[in-house]
Formats: sequence, C-alpha cells, structure tokens
Amino acid sequence: GPGALATHVIRSHGPLFTLVKAALKKESAGKPAEVERKAGKKRVLSDLQLYYSDVKKYKKDNPRQLGLLEDLCLCVGKALMPISTCENPWVRRLMYRQNPAVVFPDRGAFRTLHLHQFSEMVFTKHVLPKLRDVDCVALSFDLWMSHKTDEIFSVTATWTTRDWVHGHCSLGLVKMNNGTSGVEIAKCLASLLSKHKLSDKVVAYVKDDGKNLHTCAIALDGIVSCKALGLTKPKKGDCMAHALSKSSGKATLAAVEKRCPGINITVANEQLQAG
Repeated sequence: GPGALATHVIRSHGPLFTLVKAALKKESAGKPAEVERKAGKKRVLSDLQLYYSDVKKYKKDNPRQLGLLEDLCLCVGKALMPISTCENPWVRRLMYRQNPAVVFPDRGAFRTLHLHQFSEMVFTKHVLPKLRDVDCVALSFDLWMSHKTDEIFSVTATWTTRDWVHGHCSLGLVKMNNGTSGVEIAKCLASLLSKHKLSDKVVAYVKDDGKNLHTCAIALDGIVSCKALGLTKPKKGDCMAHALSKSSGKATLAAVEKRCPGINITVANEQLQAG
C-alpha cells in the first residue's frame, strides 16, 4: 500500500528522496495556489460531533479520560482489536452515549503517544501481581517479521497456580536490533526474565525447530532454572503445531510422489521458473 511504499522510499532512497522533495518545494514556492480557500468556510461536523459539540471535554489528566485510554489499550493488546478501533465511528457512538465528555485519539496519536505508555501501565497493574505468586512457568517463544520487515521476538509465559488456576500472558514483543542469532536471542530472553523475576521459575521451553531457537535454548542452560522443582536446566520441547505441519506436508508429498512419479520434474520446473 501507499504506507509501505513511502517507508521503502525513505529507508532505501533517503538522500535522493530528500533532494527531490526539496526541489519540488523550491519549484512550487513561487507559484500561486491553484485553489483558494473560501473565506468564512467552516469545517462540516458529523452528526455525532454536532450532537455533542456543546459538551465540555475531559482534560488529558482526567481519571475517566485515562481510563478510556487504558481500555483502548486492553482492546488492542488483549482482545486483538486493530489500532483503528479508536477511529471506528460505531465504537465512538457507543462511548459517547455513555459519556460524551471523553476524547478519542486518532490512530496515529494512539500508536505513538498512548499505546506504549498504557501498555506498560496495564502490564504493571494486571499482569505483574499474578506473576509474583507463581512458582513455575513454561515459556513459548518465536520469531516473526513485521510488515515493516523488523525482526520481532515474542515470549509467552504459561502457568498453573497452587489452586489449579490456569494463567498465561505475553511477556513482550522485542525488536531484535542486533540480529537473530541464538546467542542474541538468549541475551534478550534472559534480560526479559530477569526484569520480571522469572529467571529461577522456568520449568520448560516450547519452541519451533529453528536452529537459532535451538541454540538459544542451549545458551540459556545455567542462566535460568526452576528453584521450586529443583531443576538446574529447564526441560525443552518442540512445538506440536510445527511438527504436525511438517509431518503432514512430507506425508502428502510422499503420497503424491508414489502415485505420480513425474511430480518431482513438475515441482523442479516450477521452482526454476519461480526463481
């Protein structure tokens, strides 16, 4: 889309983009505006804005305004709603009917100004108290690439309390700026566990079959443990979903090859054409 194209141009062709932008700005500086704004023309308000236009809005530090921002962060982080939810007219209509004094941020302001601040607050308020009472956690972690081609490392903790209450939470999404080798991932994970005081509470890892994640698990031996169970090294396990996906893929390919020996030639030709 346009956003991805703009990001690519700025990142890959930054100096050239700056020169072209400056040249265009210089060229248009002496030209009169093609369309003049009509004097006295006012911005047209939507029916919803017009209906509540005489309501005095909350200030930024108002507890109810802060509560709205916290709930929006929970919608994005917990309910996996898109960031554009804060601009959804039906969501705004619902909230305005309950409390017309709240102020909804646009998605840009929400992402850059509020999301990280309130995510940390929500984590501290709702998640950390639960982690303090946990004796053992099992971790699952994975690497994935964002739409901006950033390498992101995600970590999830799962546990069962002494009262047999199940719980899980994401410990964070970390941007890997120094590469994705197993050693670098281990450093990142060790720092994250130390921050949340879980270094001596890890009973097991669950990971996919990536070589760097395997190296990461080995590098963590001796750094993390499970004090409650007397384990000096956590148990290691492979993700069942990845195992099933690969095994079913190989089984399907083997069945097709057995039924149609020419499939290898066809696949090879398609790979050559695609490459």
